[in-house]
Amino acid sequence: MKDPVVRRLWALGSISFFSDFIFGATYIFVMQEGGVSAELIGVYVAGTVVVSRLVEAPSGAWGDRYGQRGLIVLGLALWGAGLLLFGLTPHRLFYVPALLLWSSGAALYSGAPISLVVNALKTSGNADAVPRALRGAQVARWLASAAGAATVALAAVRVPPAHLVLVAGCLLVASAVWVALTWPRSSSNRQLGVTRNLLEGTRTMVTGARLGILWLTALYSAAISVLIMSWQPVVSGFPEFGGSEASALGLTLLLFSLAAALGAWLGRRPKALRAEYAVLASVICLLGLLLLVGGTIPCTAVGYLGAEVLVGAGGTLLAVHSHSVIPDELRNTVTSLLSTVAGLSMATADLIFGYLWAAVGPVRALHHCAWGLLALTVLLTLWTLTQRGRGDGTTASSPLHQAKA
Repeated sequence: MKDPVVRRLWALGSISFFSDFIFGATYIFVMQEGGVSAELIGVYVAGTVVVSRLVEAPSGAWGDRYGQRGLIVLGLALWGAGLLLFGLTPHRLFYVPALLLWSSGAALYSGAPISLVVNALKTSGNADAVPRALRGAQVARWLASAAGAATVALAAVRVPPAHLVLVAGCLLVASAVWVALTWPRSSSNRQLGVTRNLLEGTRTMVTGARLGILWLTALYSAAISVLIMSWQPVVSGFPEFGGSEASALGLTLLLFSLAAALGAWLGRRPKALRAEYAVLASVICLLGLLLLVGGTIPCTAVGYLGAEVLVGAGGTLLAVHSHSVIPDELRNTVTSLLSTVAGLSMATADLIFGYLWAAVGPVRALHHCAWGLLALTVLLTLWTLTQRGRGDGTTASSPLHQAKA
């Protein structure tokens, strides 16, 4: 990809996901070492989820009104400041503002770089480059996650985890300066207020093909959530695999990230298959592979690694399909609203999986969730086909309808 703005997107995505992974892999341990109880850690993490959703929902409307570049810079600066405060905190009470800065900054940043780049490509008459740019961004994301996993596994033996968080924070703050100085200015629409943008974005989300994107985003996110929630307790249950040793879990996470990167690289829609059906097929296959987990190590490995490949492929297909039908002037708004839906879907799936895990164990909980999501997917698909079969003009409102870009 020769376009410099695309290369900047890939580089920024790599830095942000690398930094985020280092923090995500160590922050619980750092707080425990800092004397924070398990109960308080739960309260802190739950609070950050609420804050991030509250910031995420309107953040895209701010980007569309005032420009995505400023939103990216502000998000990276707050995110990096949160990690720096977290790594340097002299007292456990400082973890709260550090986590709030982290969650708010990440929420502001989310979706803004891709919105800026996609709009820039379309404005310059290079719209055909959008799918490849989005695939490359997904590949960079997962390769950066793999690099983060390898870094934590290798460096945590000699470097205190808090110091790794400081490095991640420095990378994010430096990235904010880089974006402010070198990235192109983004388009803005100051004619509409933030509230109007939000209302228009919400209306856009529930119209035609975009309603299908909404449902597919929720299903895809829920499937990822139960995978994330289940893999550590499932893998730890195999004595042959090393139990709950950090090295074994770290190696597993590295393989998962590489599998997702492979899936993102392979995530091209077959020409004979409509975009929404390609995404739907990836979600169904992902859930089917999760049903292989448990019983034996080979079945579990095939189930999880195959599912991770489809996580990468499905995410790429969903991103390309979404950005092909989202209006340019509301791109950041709709992207942030979809991220909010994804977060709520994941939170719901986490809650259900947690109760099932306590009742029947992690493997059966995973299977119950996968079957439930498969049933929901089948019902949605049958309803869509029924609506289309009527030919009564209701197709445009069906959740899987393909709208014209």
